[in-house]
Amino acid sequence: MPILSKIRPKEKRRKPPAYRCSSMTGSMEFREDVLDSLEPVKKHEEQDVPGPEVKHLRNSISKHSELEEEETLEVVKSLIEEEYVELEEEDHDQNTEIRTLHLDEYRENTDYTKSFVLSKEDPTKLEISREFAEWLVNERGDIKTVKLDPARNSKQVWYYDQQNKVWNRGGEDKLSELLYQELPEKHSSHLEDEVETKVHRIDPITLEDTGTEEGYVAVDNGLLHVKEQELTEIQREDYLTSKIPVEYDLEATAPEKFLDFLEEVTRSQEDMKKLQEFVGYCLMTDTAKYEKALMILGPTDSGKSVFLDVIREVLGPDNIAQQSLQDLTNGKKWGLANLVGKIANIDHDLDPEAIEDIGTVKKITSGNPITVEPKWEQPYDYTPTAKHMFSANRTPSRDKEDEAFYNRWLTVVFPKSIPREEQDTKLKDKLTTDEELKKILNWGIAGYHRLENQGSFSGENGPYTTKEVWKEWGNSIERFITKYMVTRREKVRNMKNSEDYSKEDVEDVECKVHSSVAYDVYQKYATGTDMEVKSQKAFTSEVKKLRGVKKKRLRIGGKQKRGFKGVELVEDAENLVEDEIEEFGKW
Repeated sequence: MPILSKIRPKEKRRKPPAYRCSSMTGSMEFREDVLDSLEPVKKHEEQDVPGPEVKHLRNSISKHSELEEEETLEVVKSLIEEEYVELEEEDHDQNTEIRTLHLDEYRENTDYTKSFVLSKEDPTKLEISREFAEWLVNERGDIKTVKLDPARNSKQVWYYDQQNKVWNRGGEDKLSELLYQELPEKHSSHLEDEVETKVHRIDPITLEDTGTEEGYVAVDNGLLHVKEQELTEIQREDYLTSKIPVEYDLEATAPEKFLDFLEEVTRSQEDMKKLQEFVGYCLMTDTAKYEKALMILGPTDSGKSVFLDVIREVLGPDNIAQQSLQDLTNGKKWGLANLVGKIANIDHDLDPEAIEDIGTVKKITSGNPITVEPKWEQPYDYTPTAKHMFSANRTPSRDKEDEAFYNRWLTVVFPKSIPREEQDTKLKDKLTTDEELKKILNWGIAGYHRLENQGSFSGENGPYTTKEVWKEWGNSIERFITKYMVTRREKVRNMKNSEDYSKEDVEDVECKVHSSVAYDVYQKYATGTDMEVKSQKAFTSEVKKLRGVKKKRLRIGGKQKRGFKGVELVEDAENLVEDEIEEFGKW
C-alpha cells in the first residue's frame, strides 16, 4: 500500500460539497507511488538490481499498466524527470533535496512552481507549501483571514468578490472550491485543514480593519466622500463589507414620486424630515453619535411596509439584516451575529411579544460592544454599526422600562389606513426604478448633512412623550388607558397650564372610578377595534401601574364597590369609544 494512502484525512465539521473526492483511484495511487518511491529510485537507478522499494513500485505499476517488466524502470525514470526538482526552503536545512509536485499550470501561468514539499517533521508525508497558500490568498482566490476576537482566538476566512468589490464571509467554502480546481487529484478534507492553517498565518487582519471608514459611503460607482461629494475607485485593501447597489449622481433631482408618497402617509413635514435624517444616519458607521432606532407606528395599510421596502432597495437587500426586536433582545445571541457587516436591520410588522432585555436595545443603538455567538462558531465581541428600523401596528410589551430605553427611539406615526380601492398596487415598482433610487439616495445624503449640521434629529421628542406615543400604540389596555382614562396628576397638570386656576381648585380635584365600569368600557373598545381582550386581572394590573393610583372600595353614585382612586374615565368616554369603533369599521 502506498505510504500516503495510509494517512487518514481529519474529519471536518462542515459538510463537504458534492464535488469533493472521497477516495483515491488506481491511477492516482500509481502516481503517489512514483512520488513516494522517488528517493529509492534515484538511489538504485544505476544499479543492476533494484532495491525493495523499487520492486514495490514495479509491482504497483504492473497493476495499472500493460508494460513489460523490463520497461517499467524506464517509465519510472521518465515520470521522475518530469516531476522532480531540487529546491531550498527556509524551513529546511541548506542544500536539502525535497520532493515536490510540479504543476504544469503553475509553471505556465505564474512564477510559483512549488505546491507540495516533504514534511520536515515526518519525511514520509507530503505537505502543502506556504508559497502555494500565499498564491491562493493573494493571487488566485483573494482569500483573507479575519481575526474576529484575538482574545478568544476566534477567526474566519473571508473572500473578495471582485465583481462587487466587497469582502464576504464563507471563505472556507471558497477555499475548498479553489483547492478542488487546482489539485483535483490531491483534494481531501485533510488537505483543506492544512491549507486553512497556513492561510491563517498569512497577514491576517482584524474585524476592526473591515467596513467603510466614517465619512465615506460605498456606492455602485465608487467610494463616496459624503461631505466633499467626491468619488474614488474602490480598492481591494479597503476591505469593504457592504456596498450600496445604487449609483451616485450629483445631478439627480428630488424624488418627487417618493416625496408625494410621504406627504400622503405622514402627519407633518417634521416627520418627513425625521425619516430623511434617519436614512442619512444609515449611511454613517458611527452608531454612538446619535443612539437612535426608528419605530414607525400605524394601522394596517398605512404605508409602513412600502416605505421600509423602498429603503431596503436603496441600501441594498444584501446589506440588510431581518431580525425582530425580540430576536435581538430575548437572549438569542445568534440573532445578534446576523448584524455583523450590515448597514441596517429592518423588520416589518413587529410582534407585540414582550421585550425581555431592554439593556440590549441600549447596546445595539449606542455603539457599545456586544457578544455574538454564530451557530457552530466561537463567540466574539463586536461593535454593531447597523441602524434599526421597525414598523408595528402595536408596540411590543415592556415588562421593564426606563427613561434611557425611550430615549433610544425615534418614533414616527403613519396615522391613516388607506382603503384598498385607493391603493396603487404598482407603487413600490414606481418608487424603485434605477432613476428614482438615485434620487432617493441623494435625498438620504441630504438628510445626512442636515443631521450632522443640527447635531440631533428634527422634532426629536423626549423620553416622556415617546413613552406616551408607545402607550397609545401599545396593547389594547395601554391604548385604552392612554385614550380614555385620565389620572389626577394629568388633570392637575392641565389645570396649571391654564391661565385661570386657584390652589383651592387643585385641592378639590378628585379622580375615581369603579373598576367594573372601567373594564366594561374597555371590553367594548377592544372588541370593537378587533384587538385582543385582556382579562380583568390584567386590566387592573396595568391601571395600578399608573403613578398615584390605588385600588380600594369607593362610593360613587350611591354605590360602594372596588375601584381605582387617582384615575377616572375621560368625559363622555363611552360615546367616544363608539365613534372610534365606527371609524375603525370604515378601514
